[in-house]
Amino acid sequence: MENNIQLFRLERNSWYLLAQLARDRANKMESSFPLKEEVYHTSDKFAYEKHLEIDSELRQIFIVVGWLEATAVEETELFEQEVSFKNTLREFQRDNRKKEMDPDAFLRGFSLHPNDKEDERRLLKSLWTLVRAGQVDKAAELCRLSNQHWRAATLTPNQLYFDPNLTGESNQMEILAVEGNNFRNLWKLKCKILSQQPEITSYEQAIYSVLSGEIPDSLWSCAPKVFHTWEDSLWARYKVLLNSKQNQIFMEYVSPDSEDISVADSGIVYQEKDIFESVRKEFKLNKGVEYYFRIIQERIILGETERMFKDIRSWLPEMSPVDRLEMNEREKKAFIQEVERVLPNPNLLRFFAHLALFFYSNRLPDYNPENDSFENQITEILLFYWQYLADCTPRQIPLVTLYTSKLPRNIQVEFYSHYLKDIQQTKERKSCLLLAEEYNLDVASITKRVVELIRFDPQGKGRENEMDRDISPEDQTKIQAIEWLCFDTSRSLEALLQANRLAREFISDGRLKAANMLITVKYTAKIDPSVQNNAVREHNCLKQYLASLNYYQEWFSFDEMEDSETTKEELAKRAKDQIRKTLFGQLGDSSFLEDKKEKVDVEDPDRSQQILFLKKRCIPELYYLWHRLCLALDDPEESLDLINIVADENRRHYSYFSQEQLQRLLELARGSCLVFLQTGNDPIGFTIY
Repeated sequence: MENNIQLFRLERNSWYLLAQLARDRANKMESSFPLKEEVYHTSDKFAYEKHLEIDSELRQIFIVVGWLEATAVEETELFEQEVSFKNTLREFQRDNRKKEMDPDAFLRGFSLHPNDKEDERRLLKSLWTLVRAGQVDKAAELCRLSNQHWRAATLTPNQLYFDPNLTGESNQMEILAVEGNNFRNLWKLKCKILSQQPEITSYEQAIYSVLSGEIPDSLWSCAPKVFHTWEDSLWARYKVLLNSKQNQIFMEYVSPDSEDISVADSGIVYQEKDIFESVRKEFKLNKGVEYYFRIIQERIILGETERMFKDIRSWLPEMSPVDRLEMNEREKKAFIQEVERVLPNPNLLRFFAHLALFFYSNRLPDYNPENDSFENQITEILLFYWQYLADCTPRQIPLVTLYTSKLPRNIQVEFYSHYLKDIQQTKERKSCLLLAEEYNLDVASITKRVVELIRFDPQGKGRENEMDRDISPEDQTKIQAIEWLCFDTSRSLEALLQANRLAREFISDGRLKAANMLITVKYTAKIDPSVQNNAVREHNCLKQYLASLNYYQEWFSFDEMEDSETTKEELAKRAKDQIRKTLFGQLGDSSFLEDKKEKVDVEDPDRSQQILFLKKRCIPELYYLWHRLCLALDDPEESLDLINIVADENRRHYSYFSQEQLQRLLELARGSCLVFLQTGNDPIGFTIY
């Protein structure tokens, strides 16, 4: 919990910084022209504000200082008691020797009572907290509440001088009041002198050093006592940098003839990159949550966007998320563990992804895993978070769908389809498709791809061909996958095409129970009856074929001893009629699995080969069953006529028989001939006179 609180605080501060700088950089007003003459020899505030309008570097320094002050952590309770050194005064009253208690007395060796000294230390610590947060006026008010008005007077003269009478804001008949401190340079010099006194505490030294705009080396040496955090150290250096920029403006535009308060001996360098180098040396961070945020904040301030994302990508696992699409459950758990191993908090991954979306959500090109471009690295950062969400339990469907819509268009279908293929509940499936439509995903391509992924699932391969085996869980999953295409009536034809492909696979592999379960769904119910295409015809042919096998099996397993309204002979006739309809159509004007038109409805390069394989498998089988039913019905004449039907040149069913199968059919015909001979007829059934 504590780790999460720290992360959320750092993340909040980072977004605040990014928002401030991004807004300024997007609306910056740069000017290569010098300021107007009206700026020269005016007041401090006027010149400074004019420079803020045109100098982006100055504005950035100002924004960073403001950010560090706004995000400073204040103490929950400030020390708001009167600090008037009463204990020390009582000691003086008991001592007859003359002593002085003016504010500068401690510089002359004056020492306070221990209790008063502790009160002053607590007050100075509270003052430092307020100054660090940029609340100097509130610090002065705290001094007044503590009955230290003299100290409040040392904090307030920092206001920039402004004379509206020098800027043309007043008419000749009126003189406007001025504001600020016209002797600010002198005040800053006195703050500098005071901060260098060895008798003062580290907090007091820090307060007046920051106010003067110069921080001595002696204060940096006791940094842990005053500059407790990375932000404290960065703020102090940026305050000095801002003071330096202000001095340059005032010397050039306001008082070019006056003496500058030099900061050359402060030991601080005035390049932003050097500032961060100094802070890194002072605060060596371990690879915890703070380490990653400090690097990102540095890159944001320096405007090093590409370097920032290269750093982020280097912190993540080397293996590309594209290579993780086919992970099983064990590998998914391993992936989550790997992310948690390389990052101290998984929420960092979310922050990285949001940074990528902030900078590049609307201009990411198509993803190419073979290309090591900067844009690809951005995409991979997004994909890592997408994969992490996709592998989470329980499912984060709304979030996964949302982040899918942020991926490059060329990989949205593949990634979202892989996510959907493991979803089994109808309610969740509908929810996924509704969300996909809401986020403008290609629902048609996604649903088609989901069915294909499930149909070609390698877990369903390599099983034995058993005609009567039970339906496996893998087969049930493939059948249920067609449901993805049934939610939208406009996708009914695609649902039928996918069902046909799966039915061809089941029948070819001998999984007839699975084929029967698949074919019972009325996929053609939502298709316009006027649409006569190959898909509808193929579906009907496969349904007729399975019905033939079912009727035959029902006849074959019929038990005469059981009570039944149907006789075995009736079952045989029904099975034979069904086989005839399967081979020749309802009206006898078509042939099994023959397309009515040459053009295929939807491109399917494997369909022709699969149809040919099914014809070679099913047509000979149906003729053999037909022959057996003829003999069972004592109709050797029809069984012998099968030879002529097979040899018919219009249907060319003989082309689907192998040599061995034709030889077997002739042997069956020979059996029919023997039946004729036994009845006194010739071998082909004619009566012998």
